[in-house]
Amino acid sequence: MSTRIEYEDGVVYFDPEPSEMEQMEYVCLLSDGYENGDCYPYRFFDRLCKGAIAAPFHKERFLGDVDITATLEGFGLDTEKFWMAVLFVYDWAENQFVGCVDIKSHSHGLLLQDLLAKLGDDTSDVTIRIRKGRRNLEVSPMIRQDILDALHVKSEALKRKGIDRFYVYSAGDFKDSFPVSSYKMCFAAERFQELFAALERCGRMVTPKRRKGSIVSYNRMLLVSRIIYLFRYTDNSAFLDSDDPLKGILKDYRGKIPQTLSAIYD
Repeated sequence: MSTRIEYEDGVVYFDPEPSEMEQMEYVCLLSDGYENGDCYPYRFFDRLCKGAIAAPFHKERFLGDVDITATLEGFGLDTEKFWMAVLFVYDWAENQFVGCVDIKSHSHGLLLQDLLAKLGDDTSDVTIRIRKGRRNLEVSPMIRQDILDALHVKSEALKRKGIDRFYVYSAGDFKDSFPVSSYKMCFAAERFQELFAALERCGRMVTPKRRKGSIVSYNRMLLVSRIIYLFRYTDNSAFLDSDDPLKGILKDYRGKIPQTLSAIYD
């Protein structure tokens, strides 16, 4: 059983026992590549114990889905451990785009890079307006160019210092929200792809032995597609039979998903 810790201020925290950590092996493998990833399994476990993960699916439904479990078994994966990873990815995806921080808006360097990319190389048609109080101040072409040059100089200076992608935020900044199912779908798919890569590196996955007459699919993207349908991120039943719909969404949203910081998995 998990250890219940109650602090003086009344805050309760649940800490996993060694056997429970073993059940979160796949969660730990997925978290390992992130800066604060060593904390993620513990935060996930605490939320799980407190009933804070309101998933629209249950363990029994997951384990009872033969299309999913047969694929996992073919890869030599532990279905109980994978279930924990599924629940973790769901919780992570749910918290990545709601009550979060938009990274770009909190980064001087990223804001500059975004603006300069939009301005492009040809700035002959750029107009700069400055307003002081109720007065509009004229900006001559020469001064306009000075301002544009200064933006490039500042951007390069931030890059040289290695802080061009540095962002500043506080606990009160977790107010952004991007409630788009396709964002969560793409995020979850990427995490599962990372998990498969981590499982392969650690020798946890085997090459499936195909049996004559077997209809079990060993298409990893189709497996992810079926899990995403389980997440109810889509009601398109085509996700159960083909990975094409998911691939289409991943292609359409490539480079369009906002960079965010989760308040839970930061």
